Amino acid sequence: MDPLVITAAGVVVVLAGLAGWLLAKAWPALRKFAWFVDDMTGEPARPGVPARPGISERLAALEKSNKELTTHMQSVRHHVQNDHETNLRDDVDGIRDRLEEHVEASAPQLEMLATLYKEWGQGAGKKSRPLDPKTPNEEEK
Repeated sequence: MDPLVITAAGVVVVLAGLAGWLLAKAWPALRKFAWFVDDMTGEPARPGVPARPGISERLAALEKSNKELTTHMQSVRHHVQNDHETNLRDDVDGIRDRLEEHVEASAPQLEMLATLYKEWGQGAGKKSRPLDPKTPNEEEK
C-alpha cells in the first residue's frame, strides 16, 4: 500500500475524531440555541402536544392583556377618585370622625334606652312593651 494513502487515511481518521469531539463539546450549546430558536418562532401543534406560540404572538397577547388591564384600571380609578381636592382616604376618615361624634352625642340616649329596656323588658315578669305608644301591647289585644 502506498504510504501517501495510509497518511491520508490517518489524517481523515484524526480529523473525523476531532470533529466528533468538537461536536460532543458543542452539543449542549447547540441544543440550547435550537431551543431558543423554537421559543422565538413557536411550534405548531402535533398529535398529543398543543401548539406553542412564538415570541411575536406572545407579545401581541401581552399587549392585548395590557390594554384590557389599562381600561379596567381607568374604570376603577373613575369609581374611587373624587371630584374635589381630597382623596378617598380623606373622605373615609371624615366619615369615620363624624360617625364617632354621632356615637358620642348619642351616648345619653343609648343609656336611657338601656334603662327603659331593663324597666319594661324585665320588670314584674311582664312581657316587654314596645317603645311606640301607638302600638298596642300584646296583653291589651
